[in-house]
Amino acid sequence: LHLFCNKRQDDWNELLPDAEFQYNNHVHSSTQMTPFFLDTGRHPCMEFKPCACPSKITP
Repeated sequence: LHLFCNKRQDDWNELLPDAEFQYNNHVHSSTQMTPFFLDTGRHPCMEFKPCACPSKITP
């Protein structure tokens, strides 16, 4: 999580939902299943979210 925070590290709370989703949708070696599937019995519905980061093209 610290790799994605800004330099002041005051935006980590905005990144928690995505970090939680990634953790819960990762197959664990002990169960060979995701925590999300073990909890709900289904796989999550993933929707496409375009990057909110401004893109800069530099020559």
